[in-house]
Amino acid sequence: PKDGSGRLFVCERPGVVRIVQDGKLLEKPFLDLKDKTLSSFLEEGLFAIEFHPKFKDNGIFYISYSDLWFNGATMLVQYKVSAKNPDKADMDSAKVIMQIDFPYCNHHGGKMAFGPDGYLYIGVGDGGWEGDVLSAGQDLNMLLGKMLRIDVNNSTPDRAYSIPKDNPFLTPLQQMTLFGV
Repeated sequence: PKDGSGRLFVCERPGVVRIVQDGKLLEKPFLDLKDKTLSSFLEEGLFAIEFHPKFKDNGIFYISYSDLWFNGATMLVQYKVSAKNPDKADMDSAKVIMQIDFPYCNHHGGKMAFGPDGYLYIGVGDGGWEGDVLSAGQDLNMLLGKMLRIDVNNSTPDRAYSIPKDNPFLTPLQQMTLFGV
């Protein structure tokens, strides 16, 4: 994170985030989701951690992983750092931002990054199998096979984020929600 601490956060596929500080691995994990993360099949597991641009001030970060209890769905979850220990996540602060169901256990994607525009970009795989059998990459009504761009700083009554009005491929349903059509 860009918080001046010099810490390096390492995602481990089974669902653990560890911290390396001053060249040494801290004994206790920052975040442990092994009981929630499905990582025993193909391309599933903990995918990424991304820190809010104002992490130094708000302690907010995001993770993406394939969830054990939701049949391998990709989960995007917001957490905060513990108020008592900056090397520990506050597990009670978990807020599900998005759940993306997957028909197969591969091709998840999961990389996240904040862009210079302040929005969170999320790479979502095509849903699995071989050769995009669902044609998800071409179907604008599916979240699969896309690079999503969301505003995590603003929510709507029906979701924990908002969709920037200048997103290039808004679906008709999203347009109706955004513009009150």
